[in-house]
Amino acid sequence: MPYFSRLTLCDISNKFGSHATYGWSSGAQSRWAYLDGLLEHCIQDKQESNLLAFLFSKGQFVNKLRGQTPEVIEYAYTQIVNTVIVQINGVLYFGGNELAQIGKVFDICKLGSTIWVTYTIPTLANSAVISPSNATEVWYSLIHVLSFVCVNIL
Repeated sequence: MPYFSRLTLCDISNKFGSHATYGWSSGAQSRWAYLDGLLEHCIQDKQESNLLAFLFSKGQFVNKLRGQTPEVIEYAYTQIVNTVIVQINGVLYFGGNELAQIGKVFDICKLGSTIWVTYTIPTLANSAVISPSNATEVWYSLIHVLSFVCVNIL
């Protein structure tokens, strides 16, 4: 994961409504304390999925991956996020839980449980005609929906 300074963690905390302040003198908390407070706040406020989506977003990796090709960025980003999720799941395992990621949504669920994902399929107006120009988009939407209706986390 990218390194987050105490000041950055305060900014992230404030973004999620935790209202953390950075003590410029000796009163500053450790980075762990700021992160623990942020996680606790987001869990209480039911924002943990949004927090994880933000922390794992590609924008957080700009400094680490800047100057690389798109292929290298995508590969490195995927490897880093997957490694972090595996490490988190190593801790959650003993409680019978795991962190599941579906797109940009994160959820902690029971090991081996089934996660249901629902998507809204865009409807075509009666006058709409599926032409070669929009047929691919319509099929892509349908395939996307059908592919992710139910994801079984093993």
